Amino acid sequence: MEVHQNINSGGKRKFENIETLRGLIIILVVLGHVIGVDGDGGMRVSDDSIWRYLYVSILKYMQMPVFTIIAGWVYALKPVTAFSRSSFMKRKALRLLVPLVSVGTLYFIVQQIVPGTNVKEAFSSIWRIYIFPFSLYWYLPALFIVFAIVCWVDMKGWASQFHQWSRFFLFSLIIFTVETFLPSSFPNLFGFKGGFFLLPFFVLGIGMRRFAHRIATPRYKMFYCIGFIICLLLTQIEWFGRIYGILPDNFLHLTRLNLVVGLFAAAFVINLQIRNNFLIWIGGYAYSIYLFHAFGTAAGRIILTEMDFNIPLFIFLLSSVLGIFCPILLDRILNFWPLPRLVFLGKLKR
Repeated sequence: MEVHQNINSGGKRKFENIETLRGLIIILVVLGHVIGVDGDGGMRVSDDSIWRYLYVSILKYMQMPVFTIIAGWVYALKPVTAFSRSSFMKRKALRLLVPLVSVGTLYFIVQQIVPGTNVKEAFSSIWRIYIFPFSLYWYLPALFIVFAIVCWVDMKGWASQFHQWSRFFLFSLIIFTVETFLPSSFPNLFGFKGGFFLLPFFVLGIGMRRFAHRIATPRYKMFYCIGFIICLLLTQIEWFGRIYGILPDNFLHLTRLNLVVGLFAAAFVINLQIRNNFLIWIGGYAYSIYLFHAFGTAAGRIILTEMDFNIPLFIFLLSSVLGIFCPILLDRILNFWPLPRLVFLGKLKR
C-alpha cells in the first residue's frame, strides 16, 4: 500500500504534516477495530453505548477516507508517468495483493482455530477470501482497483490540467453514486464496490497535491472546515435520531453521508500543518500496523476475557496497545529476511 511509503529526499524527512497525519489515522483505524464496526465485532458493544457513539462520531467517517486521501496525495508525488505502466502495476500488485493472500489466509485460519474469536466459518469457504472482500482486508483489492483506474487516466494525460482533474473527480463521484444504487445481492467481485467508494477520496488527494494552488488556498481551507463541522452535526443528528427513535430509519442515507463527511474531513485534516515525532514514527509502520493489528487487538480482548477481566476500558487499552506495537515488532523481524518480507509485507527491499 504505497500510501505508507516513506517520503524522504536525500535522507531528510519532508512533508512531516502528512507523515504525522498518517500516524494519527492508523491509530484511529486500530481504535475503530478494537471497538468494532458493529455489535458483532471487536468489543461487541451495544448500539447505544458510549463506545459505539465514539466510533460513529469520530472514527467511522474519518478512518479510510483520510487514509485514502493520503494515498492519493503521496501518489501525486511520483505518479505512474514516472514509471512504465506495467512496472507500476506490478509494484502495486506486489504491495497490495501478495499480503492480501498471505496475511488474509493467516487471519482466516487464526479466526477458525483460536477460541474466542468473533467470526467462525467453515474451512471449505476459504476460497472466498481471494474473490470477495474479507474482513478488514477489503481495502487491499479496492485500493488496487483505484490504482488501476488512476494509472489508466494518468497515462492518457486526462488529469494533468485542473479542468481535466475536475472532470475526473466528478466522474469518481458519479461512479460512487452508481455503486450505492446496486442491490446488496449484486456480487462484490474483488471488492469493486470498495474501489468505487475509495476513488473520490484518492482523486481528491491527487488534486490536493497536484493543484494545491487552486483547492488548498486559505479560502478553500475555511470552506472545508465549515463543511466538516456541518457534517459532524449531521452525524450527531443521525446518531441520536436513530437511538431515540426521533427520526425514521434511513432518514439520512448512511453511505452517502459517509462520502460527504469523509470528503470534508479528509480535505480539512490534510491541510493541517501539525508535526509530532511520535506520530511520524508510528506512520512509518502504518502499512504493517494495518496488515497485522487485528491479531493484536483480538489477542488483547481474548486474553482479558479468558481471565474474566471484563472491564471495557482495560480491554480497549490493552487491545489498542497490542494492535499498534505488535505489528511494529513484527515488521522489524520480517524485514531481516527477504522471503518473509516479500510474502507478508509485499516488499522487495528493506
